[in-house]
Amino acid sequence: MDVIHLRIILMLMNKSLITLLGLALLSAGTVNAALITNPAFYNGVSGSLNGWTVNGTVNLDWNGVTDSAGIRSGSSISQVFGDAYTVNAGDTISVTFDKRNAWNASFVDATFFSDGNLTNVLFTQSFALTGGFETATITFTALDGQSYLGKSVGIALASPGVFADDKWIGVDNVNASVTPVPEASTLALMASAAALGFALLRRKRQ
Repeated sequence: MDVIHLRIILMLMNKSLITLLGLALLSAGTVNAALITNPAFYNGVSGSLNGWTVNGTVNLDWNGVTDSAGIRSGSSISQVFGDAYTVNAGDTISVTFDKRNAWNASFVDATFFSDGNLTNVLFTQSFALTGGFETATITFTALDGQSYLGKSVGIALASPGVFADDKWIGVDNVNASVTPVPEASTLALMASAAALGFALLRRKRQ
């Protein structure tokens, strides 16, 4: 085989490898479209709790912070993920949110729940608070053989304690993402890309 033909073959193999890798990455990508409604507590005009379920006492634009939710002790806000998402084994679910101590509060509790029921707790984590907003992330990985598979998932953000404590937390910018386990077709694409890359490497060494 002459040099020109070899270069053409290598160029085509390079393009094929890039295409396969691109398809594999797209197939294994993160799902985050429309999982949270109204993540910033704003309707385009003013503060809003549209999309959120309120349990207890929650105020908007509380203590001088515009377009954020102030949650009193013993209260919470929650929302089931949209986009018709249901849990699959191996899914890694993450929620990020901004948190602060709005008044005498020390912690915020973040909880994943399933099937639209706050008592179906999947995972809970407490985060310490400071005076200014800081970003927190809670992550949960779904295991095989569990009763929550195939069901919806939601996030709840709560101010611990009881109403009489009169402690307030502030939350804002709540966003969710899901990283699914690659499907068999995606794994096949990755394997093909690896095989093509190996073949390309051998060609270049010859």
